[in-house]
Amino acid sequence: MKCVLHIGTEKTGTTLLQRWLYENEAALSAQGVALSQSMGQPNNRRFVAYAHGGIDDYLKSKSIFTEDERAAFFEGYKAQLAEEFARKSKTHHTFLITSEHFHSRLISRKQVKRVEETLSPFFEEFRVVCYFREQSRKRTSLYSTGLRSGGGVSLQDFQKDKSPENHHYNYLTSFRKWEDAFGIDALVPRIYDRDRLDEGDIRRDFLKHALPEVDPAALAYAAQEANTSLSHDEACLFQAVNSARGKRIGRVQDHLPGVLNKLVSDLPGLDRSAEINDPRQPDMYAAFDASNRAFFKRYFGQDTNLFTAPQPVATDPEETPKYRLSDLADLMHSVASQRNLVVVTEKEVNVLKDVAARLYASGTISAVEAIALLSVAQRVRRADKGISEQIDKLWSER
Repeated sequence: MKCVLHIGTEKTGTTLLQRWLYENEAALSAQGVALSQSMGQPNNRRFVAYAHGGIDDYLKSKSIFTEDERAAFFEGYKAQLAEEFARKSKTHHTFLITSEHFHSRLISRKQVKRVEETLSPFFEEFRVVCYFREQSRKRTSLYSTGLRSGGGVSLQDFQKDKSPENHHYNYLTSFRKWEDAFGIDALVPRIYDRDRLDEGDIRRDFLKHALPEVDPAALAYAAQEANTSLSHDEACLFQAVNSARGKRIGRVQDHLPGVLNKLVSDLPGLDRSAEINDPRQPDMYAAFDASNRAFFKRYFGQDTNLFTAPQPVATDPEETPKYRLSDLADLMHSVASQRNLVVVTEKEVNVLKDVAARLYASGTISAVEAIALLSVAQRVRRADKGISEQIDKLWSER
C-alpha cells in the first residue's frame, strides 16, 4: 500500500481541504483511498503529537502536561495504528494522512525521522505533499488565526523576531528534513497561490498532484472555504478583547473572549473588506529572498523566487463610518477586563445536568446541593424545561 503524506504548510487551505476529504471519505474509499480513523479527523493531529515525542500544544489542549499523562494517553496507540494499516491495506491501494502540523510542530530531523520509522514497516511507497505560501502573507494570516484562538499580541509584536533561519518560514531547511527522511523523489512541493492552483482550487490541485488515480468527478464539492482571515477592523477589536484576558484560567479554557469576539464579528457597519495591513511585509519578503531562491532551485528547478512580492495597502481605522474604531476597541477591552464575567458552554451545561442527577441518585449530594448545580445550568439555558422540571422535582423532595 502507498502512503500519501500531506504535511502542510499552515495557512494553505488545509482546513477546507481536510474537511472536504473526510466529507468524501466513502467516495475516496470506493476508489481505493483510505483515510485514518485513529489519527484524529479531519486534521490527523493526534498522529503528529505522537510523532512529536514531547508535550506539544495539542496535548496541553487536552490537559496533558506530564510525561506520565502522555504515556497513558498514547498507551496502545502504536498497535492501534498497525491494526488500522493492516485492515485498510486489504481493500485500499493508498492511505492518506493529512495535517499541516507535520510541518509546523515537527521541527527536528529526529521528529521527522520518527514519522518515517513509524510508517515505513507498513507502506512500500511514499508521496510527501506540501504547499508553500509566501512568508509575509503567511505571517499575516497566522496572526488572524492567532486572534481567533485567543491571542492578544499586537500586529507589530507578532513574530517580529522571525529570521531566515527560522524552521517555520525557511522552506529550504524545513523541507530538507523531509527529503532526508523520505528521499527527494517522494517529495511533491506546490506553491499556494490561486493563480497557480489547478482551477484555482486547492481541492482540485491536491487531487491532481497527490491523488492522480482518483476521478475528480466522483467527489462532491459542497465544503466551503473555512478559517478565513479577519479584516483589519475585526483584527483590531479581537486584539483589544484578547489582550485583556488569558486563554485559560488555570487549566480551564476561558470562553468569554470567544463570546465577545463573536459579538464583534456580528457588529453592523463593520468594514470587513480591508485586509490586515502589515507594513513589515516587504522587509520579510526581502529577508527570505535568498533562501527562497535556493528552495525553488532545488525543488522546482528554477533559479528565481517564484513567490509574488507583497504590495501592502495602507488602511486608516478612522475611515470606519459609524464609530471611532479606537473608542469601540477601548469599550471591548473594558468589558473583557471584568474578571467576574464567566461563560459556561452548552457542553458544560449538559455535564452539570448529568452530574447533578447521578450524584443525587447515588446519595452523594443532597437535594439542595443538586439544585445549586442545576441553577448554574439554568442561568445559561433559561428556556430549558427539562432543567426547570428537575429543579421543581428536587424542591418537592427536600
